[in-house]
Amino acid sequence: MAQTTAPAKKLKTADRQEILSKVLGILKKKYKTAPPKTSRPIMETLMFGILLEDAPHPVAEAAYDRMFESFFDLNEIRVSSVSEIEDALGEIPSAGWRALRIREVLQFAFEKFFAFDLEPLKRKTLELAEKSLDKIKYLTPFAREYALLQCFGAHSIPLDATTLEFLSWLGLATADDHKHSAEDLRSIVRKADIAVFFHLVHSLASDPMFHGAFRMKPSERTSGGGDPTTAVERLTAIIASGGKRPVAKSIKKPEKVEAPARPERKPKQTGSARKVAKAKPASKTKRK
Repeated sequence: MAQTTAPAKKLKTADRQEILSKVLGILKKKYKTAPPKTSRPIMETLMFGILLEDAPHPVAEAAYDRMFESFFDLNEIRVSSVSEIEDALGEIPSAGWRALRIREVLQFAFEKFFAFDLEPLKRKTLELAEKSLDKIKYLTPFAREYALLQCFGAHSIPLDATTLEFLSWLGLATADDHKHSAEDLRSIVRKADIAVFFHLVHSLASDPMFHGAFRMKPSERTSGGGDPTTAVERLTAIIASGGKRPVAKSIKKPEKVEAPARPERKPKQTGSARKVAKAKPASKTKRK
């Protein structure tokens, strides 16, 4: 019978908060910059959130600036093709999907408010504003939660794939359950600390140096991720190694090389044999 991996014992909220505090302390030493301060309107915040998903902040900023330098205004972006917007974004990963989502945000605002302005959503309750954002085609939970956090001051935790993978590797989230993980994290991250929390975990998760470092095996994902009690030690080790996961070294046996066949030697002749071998020439017959 195949053995199944037992899920890790769930820690108390206070214990998980203590682990997270230590994790953030480690990340502060590596990413010393404070969370970037932004004051973009809802429309532009959504567009930037689309670019920030699974991408380092400087890469998203560069793509955002290139896009606005490439088009005259927001309406020109809306009526452009996805490939034209994609070209304007430059070398950011998954530029095509990002271009499609940006255009859909602009199309939603144009059809709903006849303007490229989503500020009227601030006059609604947070619940109604969230429902309105959910109507935008192809908008991801990350971009929505990022806008709710930045523009509405909501207790929202933006989780993209790389951040969720990292937190699951720590044992503080569930890799395949975005909604449950976001709700669970809200219980251990205070509203006042979300900006710092998001900045630090997103910085590490999107850092090219650690690309693939927190990828888990299917058995690890189904068992609830990494062990939170060893999260601090594992994180310290992987940062010290520059993102390289320790790999057990296997001793490689040298390949057996067959020696070339030796030429067959003739057996040594004894002294008497040598005399026999030297045949005397036949004596000439005397003529009568």
